[in-house]
Amino acid sequence: MSIIKRGLRRGVQSDRLGGVKVKAIPIASLKGGVGKSTITAQLGKALRRRGHKVALLDLDIHGPNLHLALGLSHPPPLELDTAGESIIPNHVDGVEFVTLASHFAEGTRILWKGEAKLDLVREMLEGVIAWDSPDYLLFDCPPTLGDEVQALFENLPNPHGVVLVTQPSDLSVDDASRLLDMLAEGGIPLIGLVANMDGALCPHCNHRFYPFASRRVDIEQFCKEHKLPFLMSIPQVTQSALLTYTDKLARLVDITTPVRLPIPSIRRKLKRQIAKKVLEVAARGNA
Repeated sequence: MSIIKRGLRRGVQSDRLGGVKVKAIPIASLKGGVGKSTITAQLGKALRRRGHKVALLDLDIHGPNLHLALGLSHPPPLELDTAGESIIPNHVDGVEFVTLASHFAEGTRILWKGEAKLDLVREMLEGVIAWDSPDYLLFDCPPTLGDEVQALFENLPNPHGVVLVTQPSDLSVDDASRLLDMLAEGGIPLIGLVANMDGALCPHCNHRFYPFASRRVDIEQFCKEHKLPFLMSIPQVTQSALLTYTDKLARLVDITTPVRLPIPSIRRKLKRQIAKKVLEVAARGNA
């Protein structure tokens, strides 16, 4: 049984690792370029500042760049424990992490498809990483609903909840809606939405302004209308100012109880119609 999966199962059974239950949290977005890797890295560091043991796993097969978000100019070398047949995580600011860039080399085109990607994700979840019993295990997910994301959700026993990163734009909200549908269908808990790059903050007067020409979508209002948990809005700020926002985000993730989303009414109606037809066919067959 894997080191990761063994720890997660203990968490499900209310056993304790490092003083608290292990909380597996995918940081997800269907749209690329929303700052998901930055949120993963900074949230991990902020949770560490709160006294938690934190591990980060970069699962973006086609564009792994978590090391850049962690402040490293190059991916660290892949360290192997040949005796234990496992990967030894690297560390930044007290946070454990593994990025696939260490394995594939930075800048390499990765053209894996289908079963190859599924096998890689399963392998990363099933014992090849020697984590040090983390309290939080954050997954930097790729911007897709493809094979690797499906493999993550299928092989994670009882994930704590998903943090969905979006931007205040129509395109980003449309993609977020599709991901929310997937979470609802799969019964996967949601911790909440983060509106990232929501305007910019003037470094001189702290006034928030919106420099982009596209229409701004109020993500908090979107969440209210659809009864979704909203975590916070993060503007574009300096690196030092970002700490204030990520410390607040870490506190919210720490205290927020994830929720399971109801299947959209149109989908419930469709399921009822399908079930009714199946029952009708079965009844005719028994007649």
